Amino acid sequence: MLKATATKEESTTVEDVSTRVLRSSSKLDLLEEEWYSLLERCPSHTVFSTPDWLVPMAEVYERRMRPLTIAVFQGEQLIGLAPFAVVRQKGLLKTLRFLGMGPFSYPLSDYDNIISAQGKEALVARAVMNRLRSLATEWHTMDLAEIPETSPMLSPLLQEARSLNWIVVAKPRRSSFVLPLPGHWEEFLSALSPKFRSGMERKARKLQRDLGGNFQLMQGLGKETELNDAVDLFISLHSRQWRERGLPGLFAYEGAGDFLRRASQRLARRGILQVGLLSGAEGPLSISLNYRYRGIVYVYNSGRDPSPKYSKYSLGTLLNRYLIKAAIEAGDSEFDFLRGEGNYKASYRVKPMTHYRVGIWRAKPLFLASEAWGRARDTARPLVRSGRGTLTRLKG
Repeated sequence: MLKATATKEESTTVEDVSTRVLRSSSKLDLLEEEWYSLLERCPSHTVFSTPDWLVPMAEVYERRMRPLTIAVFQGEQLIGLAPFAVVRQKGLLKTLRFLGMGPFSYPLSDYDNIISAQGKEALVARAVMNRLRSLATEWHTMDLAEIPETSPMLSPLLQEARSLNWIVVAKPRRSSFVLPLPGHWEEFLSALSPKFRSGMERKARKLQRDLGGNFQLMQGLGKETELNDAVDLFISLHSRQWRERGLPGLFAYEGAGDFLRRASQRLARRGILQVGLLSGAEGPLSISLNYRYRGIVYVYNSGRDPSPKYSKYSLGTLLNRYLIKAAIEAGDSEFDFLRGEGNYKASYRVKPMTHYRVGIWRAKPLFLASEAWGRARDTARPLVRSGRGTLTRLKG
């Protein structure tokens, strides 16, 4: 067991609660079995908290961010995991972030959090914050984004950081959009506005009549060649869609394709990966890369053929139609559109989920310097966008 083999320098114990610092992707991977066991006792977690998502993130970006993950044990049992990494900003400031955020300014995961066994949140938060205090030479500030408002870890995290007299700022930011699923397709349709419902069904018939449109749902994708082909097709259509708009899209990020392939391979082996494909007689039209996990379908991203001749079919809307129908028929409880533009999602009667970004500074000078740097960055950002385009994980 990893706990028994850790070096003295990496482990501290107070009574029966101990913490361990994991500084590499290989150390994280060794914890996989215990990690998944912990997730079973953490009902609030998402697919973005699994080792199959976070270990590939650490592997691909290990040169850009250094893992500094804190594992919390009670006795011999893993009761908490703070999946952190240190990113150097401007070569000087060492910022502690969630590993799932990646090394870029825009987080690559839609939900991030400290993982805790249910009922152990305060204990885990205290252990994590106290261990971070002992590691003060390794980080200057914390920037923890995409914590959902429903997280049972949010309040204990803020409380423990403030108890150490650190400066804490928690700001609500963008939302994700969750669609609770009814038991029957007809019930879902009846909840939509008549205009949206009739338009969607009319376009579905038109696509089938004009282009021989059909929908295919691929889950698991056990064969490696089949998996690679599906992910390559997704990357191609997503990139074409955003280049057509003059924007770079997700795969302008260094390593994004490599990360997605690695994570998809691991998630496919567990039957979590789901690919929805809308095709016509001439070939693929629209594709969605999703993760179906614990009764929730997470719509990570999508892409479509940007040819003007297909614009009248509303390919994105039709792809969502078939995906939602399949999720209802499979008995799933939620369809999570995740972050991104919310206007079109309102048509599906989604519920917004506010996310929080928590900043923590150990000293006032660091806080003031960080605030000044943030203002300078925000002032310069419009100029960067106008000249080079927006480097964000744009949702299809």
